[in-house]
Amino acid sequence: MIVIFSDSSDVHADAVERVARSRGSEVARLNRDETHRWSFDFLCGEPILNLDGRAFTADKIRSAFVRRLPDKQSFAQLSINVSPEAYDYIATQRLSLTSDCIALLSERTRVINTLCSTNRAQSKASQLFVADKVGLCTPQTYSGANPTLARQQINQIVQTGSRVCTKPIVKAIVMLDGQKRTRFTELFDESDFADLETPE
Repeated sequence: MIVIFSDSSDVHADAVERVARSRGSEVARLNRDETHRWSFDFLCGEPILNLDGRAFTADKIRSAFVRRLPDKQSFAQLSINVSPEAYDYIATQRLSLTSDCIALLSERTRVINTLCSTNRAQSKASQLFVADKVGLCTPQTYSGANPTLARQQINQIVQTGSRVCTKPIVKAIVMLDGQKRTRFTELFDESDFADLETPE
């Protein structure tokens, strides 16, 4: 079995899963926004994957592809009818157990990418630093919540004749009016200047 850690909107993981299945491999897709379908247990030193009512021991997993790891928010939705304090506590415990089992699994089978490299790759600041260090052409970038600095950076870029795009620092899915929403990379338009003043 090949295990893919990602989320349901990841088209890159979709492509890997499609190719793996076309070659006859059994694939377990563990999306961080669908933790109601899967979980890990730790028993006598071994991680056990539970997926859609089936249990798989570590020896059944031949490789793992780590695209996106779950975070505390991934498990918060599982805790209902409890106080906010208990809600946060339970999500923290579930994340810790899952992280431990993923780390242990990476010691038992081939993993692309390692947990360390996956966490590092999720940092846009680190990505830009490394890309610049090895000589790649990187865009002028600002991350933060200071509207004055943001406006200055945008004006500098526009004055050179270039376009500006905006994107979230961390990809996340949020429930709004009962629907899952996310934000993608978008071109910045002059009408978007007003949004720079909002706290979001």
